Amino acid sequence: MAVLRHGDPLPNKRLARGFVQYDLWILLLIVGFIVAIVVPAVLRGVRKAKQRRVQFATLEQIAAAERSSYTRYHVYLDSLPFALTSGTRLLSLRRDSTGWSAVVTGDSAQADALTCGVFEGPISLAPNPAVTSSSRIACW
Repeated sequence: MAVLRHGDPLPNKRLARGFVQYDLWILLLIVGFIVAIVVPAVLRGVRKAKQRRVQFATLEQIAAAERSSYTRYHVYLDSLPFALTSGTRLLSLRRDSTGWSAVVTGDSAQADALTCGVFEGPISLAPNPAVTSSSRIACW
C-alpha cells in the first residue's frame, strides 16, 4: 500500500474531480420525475380539501336552517331558503316527521368529486353507510 504525500495525484481521478456533467443530468432527471409525480398529487389534494370545506359549510348551513325551521314551526324544510355555494350541487334533501337528510356533491365537471351528507333523526335517514351518526357530516 503506497502512502500519499502532499502534491501526489489521487489514485482515483474521478473522485478528485467531483461530479461530471452526466451525473448532474441524471440527478436532474430523477428530481424531474419526482416533481412530475408529487406536484399533481399535491394540487389534487388541495382541490379536494377546498371542495370538502365548501361542502361542509353548505351542509352546516342546511343543518342550521333545518334546526331553525323545526324550532320555530315544528316542521322540517322541504326546500332550501337560500342559494347553494358555487361549486356544490344538492343531490337530495329528504324529510319526514322524525328528521331530515341532505346530500351535496361537488361540481359535476370534476370526475373525482366528493359526495358528502348529513342527517338528523333516526339512523334510517342516513343517506349513506358512511354517515353513521346524527348531525355529523361524512363524505364518501
